[in-house]
Amino acid sequence: MTLRRNSNRPGATVEKFSTSRRRPFPRGRGAVAAVLVAGLGAVLATGCSSSSPSVVEINWMVGLGTGFDLTQVKPQEEVVRRFNASHPRIHLTLDIVEHPAANDVLDERLEAGTAPDIIGPIGITAMGRFRDVILPIRPDPAVIDLSHVTNGQLASARDSNGDLMGIPIGVYPSFLFVNKDHFRKAGLPLPPTRFGEKYRGKTWDMDNLRETAMLLTLDSAGRNATNTQFNPNKIVQWGFMLTDTPRSAGTFFGAGSPVAADGSAKIPDAWAAAWRWYHKLMWVDHAAPTTAQQNTVLLGPGGGFSSGNVAMGFGFTWSFALMRNTDGSPMTYFDLAVTPSYQGSVTAQVNADVFSVLKTSKHPKEAQEVLGYLLGEAAPDLIAVYGPVPARDDIREEAVSRAAERFVSVKNWSVITDSIAVPDVPSAEAHLPNSDAAEARLAAFGALLAGRGDIDVEQEMAKLERDLSVIFAKEPPSTTSAKGKTP
Repeated sequence: MTLRRNSNRPGATVEKFSTSRRRPFPRGRGAVAAVLVAGLGAVLATGCSSSSPSVVEINWMVGLGTGFDLTQVKPQEEVVRRFNASHPRIHLTLDIVEHPAANDVLDERLEAGTAPDIIGPIGITAMGRFRDVILPIRPDPAVIDLSHVTNGQLASARDSNGDLMGIPIGVYPSFLFVNKDHFRKAGLPLPPTRFGEKYRGKTWDMDNLRETAMLLTLDSAGRNATNTQFNPNKIVQWGFMLTDTPRSAGTFFGAGSPVAADGSAKIPDAWAAAWRWYHKLMWVDHAAPTTAQQNTVLLGPGGGFSSGNVAMGFGFTWSFALMRNTDGSPMTYFDLAVTPSYQGSVTAQVNADVFSVLKTSKHPKEAQEVLGYLLGEAAPDLIAVYGPVPARDDIREEAVSRAAERFVSVKNWSVITDSIAVPDVPSAEAHLPNSDAAEARLAAFGALLAGRGDIDVEQEMAKLERDLSVIFAKEPPSTTSAKGKTP
């Protein structure tokens, strides 16, 4: 994302609101040895097997997303210990597998008939990879209390049929990181912190963002990008940075799906508008860094907002991990702002970490009871381990307050909670047919947008749509015949 150009990071927690995120995982198969986590390998079984035939065994696998880091192991073990102490009819065991080996381990366990009952926390993209073996959940309110989880947050965990494929424990909303020093030096007020607020007397929309970004883009002589003498070859500060991930960049303007009703590809109008807008901002307005500029010393090894040379950056709560100085102390020059509107509507991308039950589980009802515990009594402890914003609004305020204690210079924490209320539906992380090939083609398109200013964007979008239609039609069949009943 904007705080670091290459955000395809595994899911090890750094701190509250700074969990490194999951992204598409390799599908490669082959023998993967499961080694004890104590050796930073993988599978750790917590809890001795029960000898009583009346006790149901439930296995919970962690590692497809966050949760595998050594600092996260003991707190999760403690959650399992407490569950077993209070649920005599169910014996829960914990398998922690190091990412990204977890994908291959789960594949092999599915083939061997030894798959876990529960997987998670897992991101929406990774959940899509295993969609054929995930059991749709119809939560029993007496077991899983979703009264404090909104439909918008649940929407990202639903499949194309509307079935709930997982239940979120935490979310990662998006917004703008803003450099207070750059705005102050330019004599500009900070952008709005509430949706619907005006900025400099006008609607806070994409046109206003572009104008503001140009005012905040400076060359080595201190001239901004609106100055006729501005030198685009000597830029030292950029006004805005989005992301080179096309689905995320497109969703910045509005949520949508590139999959048409007939299964072919159809680029959403909002995505096409976003791609045109951002290509122009990079190559014509010079107010956003191109790939070559991201790789310069000015933007540092991460290539983004955390370098201090970008005035506004699109990011998520997990991006807080990057907002630290080399000595580990929090950076103090930034605050938060809401994303602008497009055609009168606002959209904040809201990534999620969910727990899912597999179809292969022999005890789906008991697995749901475990989910109820993980998302209920154990949720505060697991939130502290994984680092997201709680999906449950009744424990969210305390979590935000703890983050505020770490980043004392940030004042506009309401941006986070307000952004959760306007999620991207459908999710920018939703599954695509023939996903590996589709994601690779989209990535190539994103690299083209950020890497070349001489392309015809309209032609390239039309070519992308044609290519994606061919790719979608080659969706491989499911590699498993796992069956199950909805609990």
